[in-house]
Amino acid sequence: MPVQQPEKVAEFIATIRANAGDLAASTGLRLIEWGHDRGMRDYFFAKPNVHGLNYAPLILGVDWDPIPYTISDLRGEVWVQGDVQKHKPFSQDVMWSKLLEAIHQIPGMIQKEYYPHITLVDLAVDEAWEPFTKQMEWMVRQIKRFNPMGL
Repeated sequence: MPVQQPEKVAEFIATIRANAGDLAASTGLRLIEWGHDRGMRDYFFAKPNVHGLNYAPLILGVDWDPIPYTISDLRGEVWVQGDVQKHKPFSQDVMWSKLLEAIHQIPGMIQKEYYPHITLVDLAVDEAWEPFTKQMEWMVRQIKRFNPMGL
């Protein structure tokens, strides 16, 4: 799936490059494209927060607007979205704990109960990229399975 907002994505990646360097920028673009390849839609938060402007891939085909992670441009970080914990199946403590346990094993991941995060530079290495994307795929599958559109 092509980039839906190419100018906005290009500007976002340029800001990451200016703030965090070329490796962070290329990893950020890679992660955005990874989401597109899985049918996710571009979304940018209207206003920056303390982490800068945030990009979020929206999972489509679900009865709410789930976001598995956000990318922030100020320091070039990726944040696993704890808000999914409010919805099935991650509202079950065992499911959220299972996800967190796997996420916390990723090299470079800052371990938090609600918003674990990693820099795009740390995510660039295969030892972090592979398990991160594997867990995000699992999260997306679970969200779609338990929250189909129209139910």
